[in-house]
Amino acid sequence: GASWPPVAGASPAVGLDPARALEDRLAHLAFGGIHDIDTLVDCYTTSSDLVARGLLRPKVHKAVLSCLLRWVESEPLLGFQRRAARLAELGLAEPLVLRGIEQRLLQRARRPFPAGQLPG
Repeated sequence: GASWPPVAGASPAVGLDPARALEDRLAHLAFGGIHDIDTLVDCYTTSSDLVARGLLRPKVHKAVLSCLLRWVESEPLLGFQRRAARLAELGLAEPLVLRGIEQRLLQRARRPFPAGQLPG
């Protein structure tokens, strides 16, 4: 097998075939970009396309989706507002993201607002 150049912070891809090296790099980007919705959406779109073409194992796409759902679960609601267009686009492509956003909004709606202010 070929040896591939290392990705900073990723495990070395020594002896891996190109498809496996690509999977490792994509997973590394998704896990490394856990707080960056743009990176996560790019990883999601890429992994979705590569799975559809048979070039990526579905488990890698599931791992990317898991990172994306973690962002939805942990991002302050103000982040949703700032990224509304990107999230709406993503919600059309991935129902689990839309469901996660809905759950966050329902959780927030059940809590009282602080006196005199609306939370972000």
